[in-house]
Amino acid sequence: MPVKDGVIFSEWEGQELEEPVWSCRLSGDGGMTFSQAQNCEEQQRKILQNSFPGEFEEQLLKKIHHSFLDLEKLAQKCVKMIETSALKRGEEVFYTFKENMHQAMVTDVIFKSPKKVKSTNKENIPDCVYDILLVDSNKERNGVSRKSLVRSVATPDLSMMKTFIRAHARRHPETSSTPWVVDDTFRSIYDIPAKVDLEKMKNGHSGDQMQTKKFDIFEKMKEGSKGAKKEKTTKRKKDPEDSIPKKPKTTKPKKQFVQKTIADSFAKAGQKKEASDKPKEVTIPPRVIEYIQELQILDRKTDDYWSLMKKVVTPAWNQPVAFRDKCKTMMSKSVAEDFMAEFAIKRLGNKPSSTRDWQLIDQRGMRPLPEFAHITECVDSDFYWFTHNEQIEFLDVLYISNYFLNTNLVKLRPLAEGQEYSNAELQHGAFKLVHGLLKNDLGVCASFWANYLRQTSQKDRAKFRTLQVSRKLLKKPGWLAVAEWHLDLTPYQRAQKLIKCADGYIDRYPDECTPEKKTFPLGVDRSGRTYWVFFFVTFILVQPNEGIGAGTGQWYVIKDVETLKRTIDRLDPRGVNEQALKEVLKEELEPVKKIFKERADFEANPPSERVSRSSSMDCNPDEIVKSQLVELTERLYQGQLSNVDEIEPLHARINTIDVTPTGDSDGLNDLRELIFEVTDSIMDKNIKNPSQLLPPHREKFYKLVEDEKICGLSVLITIVWESVAWDNFKQRKTIRSARLRARVDYSED
Repeated sequence: MPVKDGVIFSEWEGQELEEPVWSCRLSGDGGMTFSQAQNCEEQQRKILQNSFPGEFEEQLLKKIHHSFLDLEKLAQKCVKMIETSALKRGEEVFYTFKENMHQAMVTDVIFKSPKKVKSTNKENIPDCVYDILLVDSNKERNGVSRKSLVRSVATPDLSMMKTFIRAHARRHPETSSTPWVVDDTFRSIYDIPAKVDLEKMKNGHSGDQMQTKKFDIFEKMKEGSKGAKKEKTTKRKKDPEDSIPKKPKTTKPKKQFVQKTIADSFAKAGQKKEASDKPKEVTIPPRVIEYIQELQILDRKTDDYWSLMKKVVTPAWNQPVAFRDKCKTMMSKSVAEDFMAEFAIKRLGNKPSSTRDWQLIDQRGMRPLPEFAHITECVDSDFYWFTHNEQIEFLDVLYISNYFLNTNLVKLRPLAEGQEYSNAELQHGAFKLVHGLLKNDLGVCASFWANYLRQTSQKDRAKFRTLQVSRKLLKKPGWLAVAEWHLDLTPYQRAQKLIKCADGYIDRYPDECTPEKKTFPLGVDRSGRTYWVFFFVTFILVQPNEGIGAGTGQWYVIKDVETLKRTIDRLDPRGVNEQALKEVLKEELEPVKKIFKERADFEANPPSERVSRSSSMDCNPDEIVKSQLVELTERLYQGQLSNVDEIEPLHARINTIDVTPTGDSDGLNDLRELIFEVTDSIMDKNIKNPSQLLPPHREKFYKLVEDEKICGLSVLITIVWESVAWDNFKQRKTIRSARLRARVDYSED
């Protein structure tokens, strides 16, 4: 909700509605109109819902409530707390061992004995070790420290943590002397206790709930000195040696102390400096000087620049600091920053850094990541721009495609024995099906929902509104009506319906969703972009970050080995996220090479498209419904089950109806009237299901006919067909008139 003068408003009807006096509560940005502040807050909340891990919410809110720290320090404390907090059994982590990272799972948490804790834990790291199970090798590791484990759930960065704090807590008023107060809703949900008394703070008191006693150390010392008892002096017995005279002690004359002045110190330092040898001059090899001069000309985005930079860093690695300083004096500012950054990376080696990626953005000398290809170079451009223009998240498209392939809802070519589908075939088939469903290709939609409903339910009958209908008798438009796939749905609504189907499958069959079928992101780079590889795609997907550089929302891909190697080389190991992503991409390099080759082979020899009947009149709902009605009336007429005397005029009326599938029209109303007429023509004795068509139930049936559109009418005609007692069928006898030509014999006798 927008904020003005520190007060939150949900609605505003004043004159300042369009004036730039409002600010967004979540981002903290000001100078907005009321509607702009509302839109900004809505975008920030979507980012929180999609990116912020919910398992940390309770722990963080208890930390935030009644804290007196400013926003910056409080966010840093919260990030640090998540990084060092204890892990739970069953939690998925990354295990760092010998400069490599392995995927693992925590199997047990073992707390240390208080006697074995060496010192106070200033970093607040839990005094426990962990038993883990390595996922790749299925081996156990016992007694692993917390520092060797990294959460698989990405820790929120500083900007995301600030947004979380602003979204759940406020200061009243916003000054450093008042604490943060979590919203009432979350305090009641997580039962967060109060730490200070706000009422006493308003009256000028400290607000502490526990009043501690004050002790004066000096008064205690005085009391102790007064009550101390005097020690008794004991006399020792005389010794015979005491009578022997002792030699008098000789006292040496004391040396006269001379106070040194600052001038004396400077004079002494100058004498030492003159006496010391002059420092050796550092000489830079001519070859290195040539490299440095060439670096000033090259573009830092090119590979030649960074390969040449390595040739400068390598000889300077074992040289003294003066050598590096002299090299820096010969470089421009940007080249010198890159030079020192390469030193930092070389010093780090392959060890993961503790630097967060939000801190990495502020560091200088970072290698620029390569420019990736747009996703339309690997995915049908019409399909991608269709989803983009309809505001359908492409990640949702991938989620739906993954579900379709795992449940065998995608029709693919038959395989010979020993053959397997390539990733390129799976991708092509899945995207083609999703595209047809989203743009409402009726043939594709009808076939899909027929397969889907048969898979999800093994029952012979399906429920439609308040009636029952046999699945075997349903036509293609009937499947759409039973699935409630209305023809007037928008592409975005269709996508949401398919996502619900995928979610429902996971809820119904949790055992089928094994880890092998799950897809996890590879990692995140410095800009917050997420990298994905699905089992059916032939490239690495790069998902845009809506929080940083929002507005484009364009997906990119890594489609060749050269770009992938360049990306691995330029990821900065000084950040935790980029270091983890770097290691994962190294492991995925060989498998990804295979899918890159599959895509190239598929593009060189694309399979021939089979011509299906989905584009014929079988996929025209109005033609199917009219043919259903013609078949029903013809069958009733031939079996003498209705009171229709002439069938040809009735068929002519049905065939001349022009129906608009997506809305009400005169043709649709005429079709409804004909359904009424045909149903009324059936004799009551020839209806076997009295609960659906006989009075008074027939009035409910007619009400459904009036409300339904073309696909629903197909189901109702099927219900009429199913309700007829076809056992009473008696073939009608037809009399055909034929002209008999008279035979005349013209032959003469």
